[in-house]
Amino acid sequence: MAPQHASRRIRSRILTIFLVGLILWATLSTAQYFNLWSPQDTPKSSDICPQADVLVPQKNAELWNKLGGTIGTEGFKARAVDWLSGAVKLP
Repeated sequence: MAPQHASRRIRSRILTIFLVGLILWATLSTAQYFNLWSPQDTPKSSDICPQADVLVPQKNAELWNKLGGTIGTEGFKARAVDWLSGAVKLP
């Protein structure tokens, strides 16, 4: 066998060993990372960012209920979509 072929084969084997080692390292690192952040260890979103209770007006509760009934209808939603789609126009 010619010396040139032998050096190519050695370089090819070194590269193969390096790539296999790199893939093995990446796999083990990823597995370790996900084990560290398993669902049991992850804090709940309510612990990180607590939410305030829903605010309902006391003084104008009747008006609040009337507006909520109007805004909650499908007809109002359709009109709102028309209004907003007309507001945004691309040249």
